[in-house]
Amino acid sequence: MPSATFLGCEIVSITCNLGFGGQESSVNLKLVECGGEYSGSLGCVYTLNIGGFSFTGVLADHTYSQSNSGFVWDVRLTDGRQSLSNVAVILNDYYCNINTPNLINVLALLEPSVCNFGCADFMASFKDDLGIPMIYILQTAALQCI
Repeated sequence: MPSATFLGCEIVSITCNLGFGGQESSVNLKLVECGGEYSGSLGCVYTLNIGGFSFTGVLADHTYSQSNSGFVWDVRLTDGRQSLSNVAVILNDYYCNINTPNLINVLALLEPSVCNFGCADFMASFKDDLGIPMIYILQTAALQCI
């Protein structure tokens, strides 16, 4: 049976922690580079799928060491609570992108042509008087590295 892989490496071990209430959920992995090269970037969102288990989280931490098997990576994915605690999200009234750390302008990402008075993607966010549907907010935020 082929071994499970994640971020271009073979999974050696996995530990899951389920947070309750305000606590953070996380997955810790030990990965070994076996023919592949590690491809993780801190702050980006990744989905781990192993059999029936799936976890989507922010790559919060990674360290590596050298062993006889090659590079060994200790990786921590979290549910993003801590990573997003200092992030501001713009959902309304400003269509131009702001290249600022810890800021996600969902409206500018979904409707970028509007900033330049274009209409190519006007209303692509499906924003109405109730706001932008949550699915579009989550999909847009998941594509951003913070």
